[in-house]
Amino acid sequence: MRNFRAIVLAAVCAALLFPAAAAAKSAGDTAVGEGVRSASCVDGCPEISFSFSASSGPSGESPSGTFWADIPGSATFTADVTCLDVSGSQAIIAGVMTGGSGDEVEPGNPFVVVVKDGGKSTKGVAKDTMSRLGWGVLDVTVEEACADPAAIIGPDMFRLTSGDIAVTDVQP
Repeated sequence: MRNFRAIVLAAVCAALLFPAAAAAKSAGDTAVGEGVRSASCVDGCPEISFSFSASSGPSGESPSGTFWADIPGSATFTADVTCLDVSGSQAIIAGVMTGGSGDEVEPGNPFVVVVKDGGKSTKGVAKDTMSRLGWGVLDVTVEEACADPAAIIGPDMFRLTSGDIAVTDVQP
């Protein structure tokens, strides 16, 4: 009984002292971020404020999470993440809107975005990037948007002006 208590105590101490290591063994892919993405055009395009937290199994199974965006002059919405496709430091995040207001914002409408974890900022310059944001009536399903986001939002990526994006790709 004394050995059992010692083993349990050691396991609890290890989990408290090294929670990231304990979580990494059971965790799947993740994409977490918040901040402001720079404008995607020279004139008339606003910076986009965003926040998201998405997770799935190592092969993209059972995706879940939330996404929020504020696109000044166009839309503000919240959404449930129903697709997360992580490859290295890049993640495709897609899902369905749950609420908000503005252009083409209705519960059930899709959204899609690509984010890239560029590592630590240097001298105050963010290395993380985000694509254009596709939302509303996209004429494709969420699954199709997640499989080929560039067909909808293009391939361009834009730096963050503030914030951070962290992407974790766990191998199956």
